[in-house]
Amino acid sequence: MKYTKEIRFVIERLEAAGHEAYLVGGALRDALLGREANDFDVTTSATPAEMKAVFADEKTVETGLKHGTLTVLVDRTSIEVTTFRVDGEYLDARHPQSVRFTRSLAEDLARRDFTVNAMAYNEKTGLVDLYGGKEDLARGLIRAVGEPALRFREDALRILRAFRFSAKLGFAIEEKTLAAARECREGLRKVSAERVSAELRGILMGKDAHRALALMDACGVLSLVLPEARVDERIASLSACFEMRLAFLLRGVEETALAARLYALRLSNAEADAVKRLVREVSDFVPCESAGEVRRLMAKTGALFEPLLEILAALGVSVDLLRDTSALCRARGDCLTVKELAVDGRDLLALGIKGRAVGETLEALLERVLDDPSLNERETLLSLVK
Repeated sequence: MKYTKEIRFVIERLEAAGHEAYLVGGALRDALLGREANDFDVTTSATPAEMKAVFADEKTVETGLKHGTLTVLVDRTSIEVTTFRVDGEYLDARHPQSVRFTRSLAEDLARRDFTVNAMAYNEKTGLVDLYGGKEDLARGLIRAVGEPALRFREDALRILRAFRFSAKLGFAIEEKTLAAARECREGLRKVSAERVSAELRGILMGKDAHRALALMDACGVLSLVLPEARVDERIASLSACFEMRLAFLLRGVEETALAARLYALRLSNAEADAVKRLVREVSDFVPCESAGEVRRLMAKTGALFEPLLEILAALGVSVDLLRDTSALCRARGDCLTVKELAVDGRDLLALGIKGRAVGETLEALLERVLDDPSLNERETLLSLVK
């Protein structure tokens, strides 16, 4: 296995100064799977002070020196470098009370969550795999390092991380690890809503989201983090769009309860609005019988038109007419919004129309044009106004 020139630069610089250094974490896991990596993490025997000295002539960011992490910027690539460490006691099911730096790679790997994330590599030593991570990658298995219940009691978020990796990689979760997730699930109540939301996003975006959600449901985790969800294997037919998949799971949820759940997940206003609109449109959907009705639905839903069609199709609704008509409308450039009308507010002002009547008139013109796109000519619309 070869790593990038940026990783090589960081590792060789540390080794030249007499320190051990290895590529670890997700980048290594993805490389072994033949996937493109995005986040690069290096672990080293160098202490934070020693790291700063090694990279004194490079651009760095003190990401978390208290916990031994320094980010080194190499050709616009950010590489997090962290000292080998041992975590202290966990008192809040999330964060260690303290960390202790160590010169032992083995001690550092022992604190990690899953075997597929507990490997290290450099070109001199090769792969350091103390817990069978490479074998678990080959078997398609998520397995906790050491005693699963201990790992989850230390940090309850690891429970959701197990399901996220299962969804992302299409891996099964090892039996003892899954049993420990059930046993320790109440610890998730102590995890911040933002972190729960981030993990749920990763789960829903995964290629194997349905299996992960079904496992979460079976071991009582889903009822803690997304109790209103309807687990449905048809989610697999939907594109990997977070808002669309969440709306699919929450379809049929009453509006007030839906708003409360989306607020609890700390979604952005735009995300929450998209989910609520999709849920409402699915609930209120009436089959379109004319091109005008299709254009009205397109105008009403805007960017959510295609996600709506995907959800409807997943639910068994025939959307062929909607797809064909919308494609024709787009190909012709049919007007769907007030901004696309051939006249604007200035034209109406010139005709003596003022105040609220300007907007009302434009909306009335749009209604006519949605029925008959050929009317969207300046002189035709002005004639209608007159």
